[in-house]
Amino acid sequence: MATSIPPHNAHELCLACQHLIKNPGAEVDELLEYIQGPDFPTGGLLVSDQGSIREAYATGRGSFRIRARWEVEDLGRGQWAIVVTEIPYQIQKSRLIEKIAELLTARKLPMLEDVRDESAEDIRVVLVPRSRNVDANILMESLFKLTDLESRFSLNMNVLSMGRVPMVMGLKQVLREWLDHRKEVLVRRSEHRLGQINHRLEVLEGYLIAYLNLDEVIRIIREEDEAKAELIRTFELSDVQAEAILNMRLRSLRKLEEMEIRKEHEKAYGRKGRVEQAARIRRAPVDQDLQGNCRYRQGLRSGDRDRQAPDRQVRGARDRYRRYSAGDDRKRNRSPSSFPRKAGSAPSRATRRIFPPFPSSRATS
Repeated sequence: MATSIPPHNAHELCLACQHLIKNPGAEVDELLEYIQGPDFPTGGLLVSDQGSIREAYATGRGSFRIRARWEVEDLGRGQWAIVVTEIPYQIQKSRLIEKIAELLTARKLPMLEDVRDESAEDIRVVLVPRSRNVDANILMESLFKLTDLESRFSLNMNVLSMGRVPMVMGLKQVLREWLDHRKEVLVRRSEHRLGQINHRLEVLEGYLIAYLNLDEVIRIIREEDEAKAELIRTFELSDVQAEAILNMRLRSLRKLEEMEIRKEHEKAYGRKGRVEQAARIRRAPVDQDLQGNCRYRQGLRSGDRDRQAPDRQVRGARDRYRRYSAGDDRKRNRSPSSFPRKAGSAPSRATRRIFPPFPSSRATS
């Protein structure tokens, strides 16, 4: 079954989810105050009208018109050229230039003289008009009509409801399904941790019984044919406790001290109380912990690799980069091997790989 969902801005989605948590009856129009539309990583301009955008998000089906971002560059002496800096999402630049060249050869673009690809790290496609008297807007309109400088991205939010039933959902239903799934994940994670703590507490209680009756435990293990059943009968142990005692190595007996067992037992009980409290909060109708998980730092935007880096090493490199940027300019001229790793220092080579210079690629409406 086909589905097509364009990428969106993570910060806007989290704001909409927070609003939906606080106001479960919120309508699509309220959510669209936070979600302005798709956010394509290659940039471009979203030129669809607000009515079509609202209809697409309300029904889960529709399309978005995307145009390339362009500007007029003054070359002096009355000459100018059009520079395309962003192209629509999923459009191959090489194929786009070939198409324009084919139209030039077929003389279907009488106002355009030449097309050049001057792209390096960033996209830079130069369109040279046939004369200085050509209107740039009219030239671009003809290119939008004949080439992929304007394209459509379809929206078909055909998803699995509750992970089982396929159906087409609107924006509100999709966000609600995701919030319910996140809540279920958080509750199950708490229950799993609680089960691990309870298992450890049970084992520690068995160890404590074995420590207090160490000689008798050793006698049973040495002399009885069914040692496990005898341990359970004699000391009223559970199957888990008896199995843990039988699996102990002899070298572990020297670590079997009452104070150590009781200390770990108290810590485990403390963890159990915290996990139980978290589980109660996460089972509540208004999931505060889920709301906290949805909270992103202000200013997070698509393409901002610095703020979106989740890894601890990446965050450390980001902090070193910021400290360096605020430091002395003279430190920028030093070799990478001589950079000191302290406040005001230059970034490492790994930092430069993580944060190369790049332009903002936000699609605006």
